[in-house]
Amino acid sequence: MSVEHLGSFERLHHIVRMEGHVSSAEGFLEQPGVLDAASDLFAAVLGEKAGHARSAFSHARLPLDLPVELVVIAQILPA
Repeated sequence: MSVEHLGSFERLHHIVRMEGHVSSAEGFLEQPGVLDAASDLFAAVLGEKAGHARSAFSHARLPLDLPVELVVIAQILPA
């Protein structure tokens, strides 16, 4: 579901969980640091609604040569 489906962020209760998949060279161990930028962006835009659990995963290569892929689970309030 995207914000187009919601109409706005008003129905967003909070971000529950974020998974970050980071395309990484061998020996790179700073995946959590890469995800700090995503967490900071959520906090800047959503304030208290941005609090979430987070996991970081390392991959040799992601589909479409993406550098980072995020999986975000959010609690949405009923319409």
